[in-house]
Amino acid sequence: MSVVELHKSYLTILIWGLICEIIVLIYYLSNNKYSFEFYLTLGLLPITLGGVVAIVRAIKREVSG
Repeated sequence: MSVVELHKSYLTILIWGLICEIIVLIYYLSNNKYSFEFYLTLGLLPITLGGVVAIVRAIKREVSG
């Protein structure tokens, strides 16, 4: 398995996690529930986005270089 394929695997997992986090945030926002889980998801969202950005940059660097 090449490095790019490994990065793509991680990227797939992070994208699905991001989709799930967005669905959960929409659920909590629509019900006006601001429980611990809402704030936890709100805290995980930037971490997941940062991971996606980092992996996309690594893939671009690997492909172009």
